[in-house]
Amino acid sequence: MSCDKTKQQSQTNQEQKTFQKKRQTATQLLDSVITTPNGNYYKLIPNGTDEFRLEWGNELVKKVSKDKYPFMTAETLRLDWESKEFIVLHNEYTKLGRYDYFLPLTGDSLEYLVENALIYDTTRNLVVWEQPFEDVPMIIENYVTRKTQEVTENQKCNAILIEFCLDSITFDKSVLYYKLGLPRIDDKNKTTIERRIPIKI
Repeated sequence: MSCDKTKQQSQTNQEQKTFQKKRQTATQLLDSVITTPNGNYYKLIPNGTDEFRLEWGNELVKKVSKDKYPFMTAETLRLDWESKEFIVLHNEYTKLGRYDYFLPLTGDSLEYLVENALIYDTTRNLVVWEQPFEDVPMIIENYVTRKTQEVTENQKCNAILIEFCLDSITFDKSVLYYKLGLPRIDDKNKTTIERRIPIKI
């Protein structure tokens, strides 16, 4: 073995020890391949000591994420749901840091993230997610076609996320229905406002 290879192996071993010391919970995840109820799998692949990539697939498919993610997000990573087209993982490390990882099982596409998902309609491939600090507080998205529809709101919630003012939110066939409790849902003197948004995507 050459000196360069010995040096490289020593450096790799040191990185692994540093990683294991810093990220004990993540180390346990890295030692495991998580199998889903539908026979798919996912696992974490270290990228240095602070980041990881995702590998996922099944007997016919094997994919690796295009993006790298900080290990602090791995602590709460779990399977949310799955279908023939996707494995969907979820993590939540702050109220504003909720992500759903869509891991495609078909085609050439790689993963993408949905931030702060509020509700899904998996029969119609729809998700509603919210944007913090934005004038357009919610987006309806078809997670297969990636078409989106903005949901604007002229009544301000006066909170970072509109969910802090949501009494309820649901799909009713081709309509998104929600109730806002203003100024906040925990206010005893709140005013309830109902919205029915026709879905056009």
